[in-house]
Amino acid sequence: MRVAWLLDIERAPQALVTVIARCGRALARRGHEVGVFGTGGAPPWWPEELPLHTVTSFRVAPESLWHYDVAIATHWSQVGAVADAWSAAPLLLVTDGFSGGGEQWDVFTAALRSLPVGILSGSDEMVARLQRAGVAGKAHIYPALWDSGNGVGMDAEIAGLEAILAEVVAEHRSRIRADVTLGLAMIVRDERESLQRCLASAAPVVDQMVVVDTGSQDDSASVALQAGATVVRHQWQNDFAAARNAGLQQLTTDWVLVLDADEELTRASAPLIRRAIRNPLVGGFLIDMVSFEGDVTISGASCHAGLRLFRRLPGVQFEGALHEQVAPSLLRAHTCIRPLPGVSILHYGYLGATVEAYDKKRRNLEIARRQAEAEPQNSFVHYNLGVEYARRGEWSKAVKELQRAFRLLRSPYVPYATALVRHLATCLMHLGRHHEALDVLERARAVYPGFVDLDYLQGLTLNRLGRYEEALEILNRCQEKGDSPGIYMGSQVGAGSFLARAATVESYLGLGQLDEAVAAHRTAAQEMAERLGGAIPNPSRSASRALTTWAQAEEHVRAGRLQDALRAFRELLDPGVRQALLTTQLSQLLPRKVVLELAAGDPCLVWQDLGLLAGVNPGAARAASLLLEPWLPSFCGVEQERALPADPTRVSDGVTPQLRWSDVAVFLTTMLDVGREDWFQRALERLCSGLMDPGELDRELGKLYLRRGLRSRAATHLLSSVQRGCADSHALCILGEISSDLGLAGEARTFFREAIRRQPRDSRPWVSLARAYHAIGRSRWGLRILELARRHTGGNAIQVARLALSIDIQVAQSPRVAVSPKA
Repeated sequence: MRVAWLLDIERAPQALVTVIARCGRALARRGHEVGVFGTGGAPPWWPEELPLHTVTSFRVAPESLWHYDVAIATHWSQVGAVADAWSAAPLLLVTDGFSGGGEQWDVFTAALRSLPVGILSGSDEMVARLQRAGVAGKAHIYPALWDSGNGVGMDAEIAGLEAILAEVVAEHRSRIRADVTLGLAMIVRDERESLQRCLASAAPVVDQMVVVDTGSQDDSASVALQAGATVVRHQWQNDFAAARNAGLQQLTTDWVLVLDADEELTRASAPLIRRAIRNPLVGGFLIDMVSFEGDVTISGASCHAGLRLFRRLPGVQFEGALHEQVAPSLLRAHTCIRPLPGVSILHYGYLGATVEAYDKKRRNLEIARRQAEAEPQNSFVHYNLGVEYARRGEWSKAVKELQRAFRLLRSPYVPYATALVRHLATCLMHLGRHHEALDVLERARAVYPGFVDLDYLQGLTLNRLGRYEEALEILNRCQEKGDSPGIYMGSQVGAGSFLARAATVESYLGLGQLDEAVAAHRTAAQEMAERLGGAIPNPSRSASRALTTWAQAEEHVRAGRLQDALRAFRELLDPGVRQALLTTQLSQLLPRKVVLELAAGDPCLVWQDLGLLAGVNPGAARAASLLLEPWLPSFCGVEQERALPADPTRVSDGVTPQLRWSDVAVFLTTMLDVGREDWFQRALERLCSGLMDPGELDRELGKLYLRRGLRSRAATHLLSSVQRGCADSHALCILGEISSDLGLAGEARTFFREAIRRQPRDSRPWVSLARAYHAIGRSRWGLRILELARRHTGGNAIQVARLALSIDIQVAQSPRVAVSPKA
């Protein structure tokens, strides 16, 4: 028998670690294959014959647990993690008590009700409590395992454990069938161009194909018949669920795979799907959906998890006229849903030409409007309407509907609530209401702490605000956490990996760290290609080459070779190369190139570049016309008018709104990079004359000066931002660190405390405050602060700082040993 234990070695009680080691070693000596998956290193006395696989998270790779016949979890929080790991092995949970709060108990029992998890316990009270909660699995009472003083010998003890494991495995294997069948269900209408590709991708994995035609005028039905599919004619009733269910009624297979004609199953998915549907513990699988939008680059592909593979059970059918769902009926059938790593569906339906040809946005919007009128108090239909407005780019209407959907929510834990929050924050970002978006994300993180997409969106928003250092810290934290578990609807595949890393490219560019930007983009492209089966390699490589050229241009700037730098920048803006860059990257590149052209005395393309800039960032183009006016060349008025169209943000009374730091930052830093501090000072004078909020200007100038090593100037401006009431958590942290370096311990602690008050989830002020106490000899106060910080933030920074302070205390308390000169 092959047995896997899941054990948090760092946090588990010593007695439990000892029991696991004792039982594992005994099972190994009796001929069983035993492996322990643990966070943290093994203690010195760990038995050599018991393999310990160190993991950073219990969301281990699926092939790791697939090898084992049974898995044993030692803490309630690991139940969901094993579900995410897509284990084919049955799961036993060792529990004699529960220390979590009421909400944690609800989450815990919900997982146990949806998963047939067995219970291995020495507590009759705990078993009775779980049975009252309606858990699906069987409880095994085995007190001898934990009570070594009851007189039971080791052989009898292990024999009893073996019997329980054998029973669990035998019951599990009795449910496994080798002849499980899979059917494809589709609905189509005038899909001839893409249908053949879709059916060809699914044919190797399915046993039956059913295509429901809702009124095609082309030969879609003939294409389906030639591919071997059964075609069902169904009159379109503006109801997607009804059409889907018409196809389900024709299937005779055990499982159902759902595809649309504009989708394609990747080749690597077939063997994984065939193996997954043999798992008797699972009723449905979440599959990575990769939707291409516009150019096929990292920025043009959104990823999320969709329930596209499920068991055909009585009563399981689709619900909802638009954005039809099968998950509610599947959950009512008391089965569980898990992610299916490695399987991907590529969706081409949102590419520009395809959308225009099929006019899907208009069709879906009409259905969503009718639903909202018929059910005005239904949160889900208003959510669907908001999503459709968002797809059309009508952001204000989308926000209105999504906010209404949120107010009508029965509970924050309904399945689509996380997707609702995600869409709401995204729409606010599109409207430029970034601070509102940050507020939504911060509140949602308290409710959905494991939803990494919220951190990812927070990083994107901070990038838009020009707060690149904060964004970089949060995006790196996303990569430490990994992608969101499949329980969060609306999560994007890659939000905790390649998408977060791709977003750091913008952060590095904003900080002027081109080499890091190049490395981050290459790594993100490689990760994306690996995750998606190499579906999008070419544009990613093209973008990496473009960034490499950009890095070479920056080397020329640093060396003062402005003409060489300009040649490299012009190569980047060649129409063929420019398509490989993101919009946000062009917003960084074009202002830099404009200032370089003016400084090098070669302004022939300035107005053309400003015209391009107006198309990707109107605010930055307006900033250029205001800050660079003394140095802009005077061409004919027609050319200037074409380059800089009328400012859409100018209000009717002729007053221009103030500029944002994100609009002016690249111009100012480039002036300094090319040695034109006179331009820089004159631009500041213009900004101080009312073009920008003085508090925001002081705050961001302080950060800019600090990055260039000008600490005295940085402190002056940051203090001014504090006096104006505009200092953020990051600025306060900087002031605290400068004060600490100057020996002003009291002032430093004041700044750090205020930074914590404003941003309690940011680990930096917590760590800095703890170090400030350590610097004045109060290390134990520092440890208490870090322990409190763990409740608010977590993260590696807290753990590392806590370990460092602990080591310092031990060194300070250890007796000093005199060392001879010879030693």
